[in-house]
Amino acid sequence: MLQSATREACLDPSLRRERAYHASFLIAAAILAVSGLAGIGRAAVATRRLPGLSQDPLLEGRRLAALGRHAEAREEFLRTLAVNPWDVSLTEEVGKSLLLSGDPGNALTVFREARAQRPRSARLHAWIGRTLFLQGKPDEAEEACRVALSLGPQDAGALQVVGDVLIDRDLYPQAVDVLRRSVAADPTLASAHNSLGIALALSGRPLEAVPAFEAALRLDPALGPGNRDRAMAAARQAGAHP
Repeated sequence: MLQSATREACLDPSLRRERAYHASFLIAAAILAVSGLAGIGRAAVATRRLPGLSQDPLLEGRRLAALGRHAEAREEFLRTLAVNPWDVSLTEEVGKSLLLSGDPGNALTVFREARAQRPRSARLHAWIGRTLFLQGKPDEAEEACRVALSLGPQDAGALQVVGDVLIDRDLYPQAVDVLRRSVAADPTLASAHNSLGIALALSGRPLEAVPAFEAALRLDPALGPGNRDRAMAAARQAGAHP
């Protein structure tokens, strides 16, 4: 009798349909799980959340840039965005890496794309300003950094760019004031200390400039003594005596 009931149940169309639906649900869930893991894996490769993966394009790009292979580095940085274009923080990192590898054009594009997703980020406006300044566009750079400072009045990067613009215009005392605010906002920003040293030296205060240069070189030895030497020479030509 039990065997007969089992056979009848197996032959019942409604029971077969129920089992088929259940099996389909399990298959669909498995496919979704595998797809999700694949997506997480791709994002993790791009953002270094899985350490030790040699195919990480952001790290590979930085390695190539350090070797002076900037064209190859650029391709790796752009590949990073192709893997995970929705991560604003990652986009910012790629922009910075492009800028440091000598590609301000693509860096500016990347920063602007990130800003479109996060328009009230003072830091992104500041990076746009820095990039424009390096492209020889001080007026546009200042405008971008004024926006940054309206969003974050103590943004050290934006303050430094404004200070650099003032140096570019030979307004050294004003530059000193702004750059002092920059290093006060972020004492670890080596380039701001370096710019402060330049502004002090060119405003006829080379003795005050020396500690600023020393702080810059201590924080980032890669800056080298070149800026310090040029600033000191300019100060001597202007009639200042160290």
